[in-house]
Amino acid sequence: MIGTPPGDMQETVAASNEYWEGHAPEKRRNQLANNLAQVDPKGLAAMEPGDLVISTYVTNGPK
Repeated sequence: MIGTPPGDMQETVAASNEYWEGHAPEKRRNQLANNLAQVDPKGLAAMEPGDLVISTYVTNGPK
């Protein structure tokens, strides 16, 4: 991102996943699992980069 301080993305992602595992409500966990089950890997591979970012963002919305 432009204008943001440097950061350790691996550490940030790990902290985010740890928080999710410890605090996510069952309803949101179920919605994320449902969203991920509907993802078509071939469809993702065929997407333009901008569309892929949007699709991934929407799919992971519950998280």
